[in-house]
Amino acid sequence: MSYREQFDEQWRTLTGTLQKEMIRHNETGNVDAAELQILLENEKGRWLLKGQYNNAWLEKMRAAAPAVAADFERELNEIRIEQVEPQGSASSVLPIGTAVGGAAIGFGITKLIGAAAVTATLGTVGLGIVGGAMGVRAVNSKKEDAHEAERKIYLQQLKNAGNRLGAIVDIADGKL
Repeated sequence: MSYREQFDEQWRTLTGTLQKEMIRHNETGNVDAAELQILLENEKGRWLLKGQYNNAWLEKMRAAAPAVAADFERELNEIRIEQVEPQGSASSVLPIGTAVGGAAIGFGITKLIGAAAVTATLGTVGLGIVGGAMGVRAVNSKKEDAHEAERKIYLQQLKNAGNRLGAIVDIADGKL
């Protein structure tokens, strides 16, 4: 197995670990870049900690291509997670607006058909509840979309870092 193939396997593991953390954060709110950076530093430490597979791989490369291993280590130490600004926020007014709109439609329909007061009240309240639920769903959907967009940006940062490291590793394999 080439240095690059082994590195790619190691980088997929690192990326998967960070992605799981991002998904966990999405359940509670936006991803915190500082927390992600701490986790990234822990994962990067696997290349420097004796007894770790990643370290054994780096030491093997260091023995075969010391300059390439030094470049790899230097680039690895430079990798930082840049904070991503949350992508838009859903307004809490939306569910209220859709509830009021639903209630107004319900009231208008029941008055239009000449329904009794009880029926008019039930129609107004019923469509108000339906409208509110639709608003809540729209807000939640927008939040999920924003979290997904944020996660994709973080993953792209990791992919770019992996590509830079991979290009260095390719030198050890004699591909560049």
